[in-house]
Amino acid sequence: MTAAPARHCDGAVRLRGAALLLALGFASASGCALVNRNGPDPRSLVASRDLAQRGITAIEQQNWSSAETLLSQAVDVCSACPEARRYYAEALWHKGDINGAFAQLETAVELAPQDATLHVRLAEMKLARSLLAEARAEADRAIDLDPHLASGWVVRAHIEQQAGELTEALADLHRALSCETAQSEVLLEIAEIYRQLGEPQRALMSLQSVAQTYAPGAEPPQVLYLSGLAYSALGRYEDALLAYRAASDRGGANPELAFRAGETLYLAQQPEAARHALHEALAMDPGHAPSRQLLERIDVAQRPMAAPR
Repeated sequence: MTAAPARHCDGAVRLRGAALLLALGFASASGCALVNRNGPDPRSLVASRDLAQRGITAIEQQNWSSAETLLSQAVDVCSACPEARRYYAEALWHKGDINGAFAQLETAVELAPQDATLHVRLAEMKLARSLLAEARAEADRAIDLDPHLASGWVVRAHIEQQAGELTEALADLHRALSCETAQSEVLLEIAEIYRQLGEPQRALMSLQSVAQTYAPGAEPPQVLYLSGLAYSALGRYEDALLAYRAASDRGGANPELAFRAGETLYLAQQPEAARHALHEALAMDPGHAPSRQLLERIDVAQRPMAAPR
C-alpha cells in the first residue's frame, strides 16, 4: 500500500448513463453531421446511434475488442458525431493505441468545443502521458466552459500535483468539493496533500470526513492507513497502531503496514516491539528498504558504546 491515493487519470471509464446520453446527443444539432440539402440521412443516423450504443454496452461488459469494432463502425457511418468518437477513443486507449485515442478525442473536441467533459477527458489522457502543459490547457478550458463541473477542478489539481504545486492543487480540490460535496476520493486526496504539507491535524479532519461516508467498520484500508500516518505525526501512537491494525484486518497484511507499525513503535520508544514488526515486514518482502534502514538505526542505537581507553 502506498501513501498516495489510488489515482488517477488512467482509471475505469465513467460510462453510466452513456447510452441515454448518446440517444439524446445523436439527435441534437451537434450530433451526426452527415447532412445533405434535405437534412441528415436518417438511415445513417439510426445506424450510427445503434452501433455506438452497442459499443458502449460492450465497454460496460469489458468486451473491449467488440467495443472497438462497433465504435469504429459508428464513426465510419457518422463521422461528425463527437459522442461516438469519444467512446471510440476510450476503446483505443484501453488497447494501448495512444495516438489513435488522442486523434479521436481531439476530433470530438473540435466537433463539440463547448462540451467541458470532453476537455476534461482529454486533459486526463494528456496527464497520463505526462504532457503537463497540454493537459493544463485542456483543464483550464473545461473550467472556463463550466466552472461548476467538479471533474474539471479535479483534473487540474492532479496536473498541479504532478508539477509539485501542492498548494494550488489543494485549492482546486476544495473547489471541486464546493461543486459536488459527496466525493470521498477528493477528500482522501485533500488529506494526503495536507499530510505532505506537514499539516497532520487537517489531514486527519479530512480523513474523518471520508470515514463518515461509510458504515462503521466499512472504511477502506487506505483511509485507515492514512489515518495512521496522521495519528503518528501527531504523536498519537496508540491510535496510529489501532488504525494500522484495522487496515491490515480490512485489506490484508502487507510490508508497508508492518513497517509503519514498526516506525510508530520506534517513535513510541518501544524498540523491541518495533524490531518485531519490522521483521514481519521483511518476512513478507525481504527487499523492503525502509524496514531494513529502520532496523539498522535500532541496532546502532542499542549497540553498546565502547569503553573509553
